[in-house]
Amino acid sequence: AGALLLLSGEILGASGLVSSTVLYPQKALTDPSVTWKLVFITSFLVFSNTVLGQYFAADPRMEQDEHLMVVSTAGYLIGGALVGFGTRLGNGCTTGHGICGMARLSKRSFVAVVAFMVSALITANIVAPDNSIFAEMTSFLRGDEAPELQNATLGQTV
Repeated sequence: AGALLLLSGEILGASGLVSSTVLYPQKALTDPSVTWKLVFITSFLVFSNTVLGQYFAADPRMEQDEHLMVVSTAGYLIGGALVGFGTRLGNGCTTGHGICGMARLSKRSFVAVVAFMVSALITANIVAPDNSIFAEMTSFLRGDEAPELQNATLGQTV
């Protein structure tokens, strides 16, 4: 992010990268000054699916922790739509404001990061599986069937 800012004057914000390539795909494919965005997004997707996907698939915590949530497809779609809406509303995403904006001492970015953190804490508490007040209302966000997990501490199947 720092090298990009110093060398080209552009800010590395994931929402800006994605929106500019999705809204103007022909420009992303033909204009050399914009093609790097398409390459960056593609390499990010390839890395996250090949390297991190294998890492998380073999994560032993999936077998040990009964509190890990299994998110449904509807949960991912709703979450993605809300993130997209929020990035437009906040004039950028967490990477743009948190990494680049705060490094430039932007007041708007400091306010945005505080808003991100407060809303994340509230959301995490609302959708927590052990929250009895909102558990039924948010159950559709979790997978239809949670995997049966062995709790090593208690020695019982959850």
